[in-house]
Amino acid sequence: MLSQRNAFAYTEASVPLYYRVYTVLKDRIHSAVYAQGQRFPTERELVEEFAVSRVTIRKALELLQHEGLIRKARGKGSTVLAKAPDMKSVKLTGTIEDIIKTGLSSRTEIISFEFMEAPPGIAGLFDSRGSKFLKVERVRYVEDAPFSFSTAFLPYEIGSKIKKRMISKKPILEVLRQDLGISVTKGYQKIEAAVASPRIAEYLSVPIGFPLLRVERSMWDQKGVAVEYIVIYYRSDRYYYSVEFHV
Repeated sequence: MLSQRNAFAYTEASVPLYYRVYTVLKDRIHSAVYAQGQRFPTERELVEEFAVSRVTIRKALELLQHEGLIRKARGKGSTVLAKAPDMKSVKLTGTIEDIIKTGLSSRTEIISFEFMEAPPGIAGLFDSRGSKFLKVERVRYVEDAPFSFSTAFLPYEIGSKIKKRMISKKPILEVLRQDLGISVTKGYQKIEAAVASPRIAEYLSVPIGFPLLRVERSMWDQKGVAVEYIVIYYRSDRYYYSVEFHV
């Protein structure tokens, strides 16, 4: 097997240790180092191999079990069930078309839909301090598995025209363009690493502290007026972002 040092050579120090162990073990299952039906290494064996605590190993094994890769039986240890099921990652390249349509079956669950005052920083973006905004929280499922958790703010003059049913089937951006006739022409997006808070972890069906990708996005219309601010947390095992460049 790879040594603990070699196994972690490609990871970032900021990635939680249990997740780094989980990634190595998952890769071994993918590559059939651990074959289907084979006895999986015990906690003690993994503690010795990776030179980490038993708690760290248990958290890594919980992730593997959650994905259906291993089965734990009391008094019998763990068994490899199969290679990872097809979770279908989603590739977004940054265009509006890619943001709107992923090409995979999906559905949206609306967690909250309410009018309220936005935090100062967000209100400042819209140049509407003290005004009311529509706040929408949603969980998107892709192939029937949690994919993202989002919180969006829209100015009252736009939000008041949006009905809950309108955004239960389509992305907000699509509603703005197709249903409200708003020409969204410019966007700013920032992507950074994050970890799952207790609340987000519950909705995304991941452990607290699970690595996520945080996408912060602002959209403007053809007049330069801000029409949407949204923060999206993506499961890191189901989302990747690619950029094509010329050299």
